[in-house]
Amino acid sequence: MQGIGKLLDADEQLNHQIADTFATVAESDLSWTEKLWTPSSRKDGTLQIDCGLGRYQNRDVMDAFAGISRGKEQWTIRASRELSQDPLATKVGPITYEVLEPQKKIRWALDKNGVIPLTFDLTFEAIHPCFFEDRHIQRDERGFRIVSNVVRYHQAGVPSGWVEIDGKREIIRPEDWFSYRDHSWGVRLDVGAPPTDLRPARDFGERKFEDSKFLLNWSPLLLEKPDGTKYEYHFYLQIRGDEVFYFSGYRNNADGRQERIARVRPVLRYDDDTRRLLGGYLYIDMLNGETNKVDIEVMGESGFYLSTALYLGFDGKKHGNWRGELNLDGEQIPDMTAPEVRKRLATAVRDTIVKVREGDAKWLRPLRAHRARRMAGDGIVLHPYARLSSDVARSHAHAEGPARIPGCRRCVDLDHGLVHRPFQRDLQARRHRSHPAHAAVQGRPVAALRHGRAARGVGRHGQACRRAAGAQGL
Repeated sequence: MQGIGKLLDADEQLNHQIADTFATVAESDLSWTEKLWTPSSRKDGTLQIDCGLGRYQNRDVMDAFAGISRGKEQWTIRASRELSQDPLATKVGPITYEVLEPQKKIRWALDKNGVIPLTFDLTFEAIHPCFFEDRHIQRDERGFRIVSNVVRYHQAGVPSGWVEIDGKREIIRPEDWFSYRDHSWGVRLDVGAPPTDLRPARDFGERKFEDSKFLLNWSPLLLEKPDGTKYEYHFYLQIRGDEVFYFSGYRNNADGRQERIARVRPVLRYDDDTRRLLGGYLYIDMLNGETNKVDIEVMGESGFYLSTALYLGFDGKKHGNWRGELNLDGEQIPDMTAPEVRKRLATAVRDTIVKVREGDAKWLRPLRAHRARRMAGDGIVLHPYARLSSDVARSHAHAEGPARIPGCRRCVDLDHGLVHRPFQRDLQARRHRSHPAHAAVQGRPVAALRHGRAARGVGRHGQACRRAAGAQGL
């Protein structure tokens, strides 16, 4: 029948949300995507397993990836198939995803394949509830088309099972590993090849990130207090140039409550050449007025680069590309930090394994994000975009040295250009003017900055203070 989608087995259930079958989604946009992702990491940072799956209903494509990061080495297998062959199966070639118990337990498996000598069978078991992030809605730079309208939830857990690398099998024990997962759906940025008859996107499509100033931190951090209470910080921060164009942040509690974060001030150090995270700390300002500091320690050299999983593309391939009834490919890269490899990657977005600490909260296992559990760890999925210029890297990472006035926390704020709450302006001005270098700065009082121009003005002010500090020998 022309006006109704294909009837699927799922249509027997009482879960319909629109007047059509489950073969149809409400949006006809070719970028409509449903995405799964799960990294599992050894707490000492010596090994990480990453896997994910994407369903592109309006493209008739399902694709998936799996791989490992072991030190600087990374192996990846990618798989793609026609969705319509088996629209309800969550399996693409040798990669399988299975829900064992909704919101509590899932399974990922990689079977033997002819691409890389890697197989595994992992079961993720939740140790914290699922939590939503703010809807990620974004228009194009002209304000006409909605290019992103995504909802996403994430969850902390532990993996169990086994992994076999080049014929050697290792048992995965929950006490030595940690894991995170997310699930998102909606109209998504950077799906498929960019249209050739439209204005190029500002920071996606064929835009080269080495020509951009861009920072992305997606960081769930699970922590545990001495009394055993678990909590999580989660934030998603994107900065383009000096502008914060997306932010979502919450402190998530074990009873399901979410407390909004007003802003996060990352003071992170990156390697100027590789853009790998070296460490640092986060200031987390809650909407209720409290400020918390979280220390970040990088664990080992492992950390999966998502470019080979086609996040923002790799070797001309994109998420959602149709590559036939079934297509498998991949590679083994011995050193992801080699200059020729860095040129090949679209970005340096990387799932970094970290340990975090806040006060007396203990880290349970490194998470890809900063978990309230103090968990430090494993979880800071701090994803710094790659190929930022050196000055941008210093601006965002705040490497210790003459570029920063010692002891001036407000300089950190100003350099970041994150003064986006007008009611903080006067307080920052008063504190910054108390610094001895401030007297040498002429004509740029912070209190006079208007909210709409805060990022640009603040950046100039921060540079002037640094020059003044250098002149004074501070």
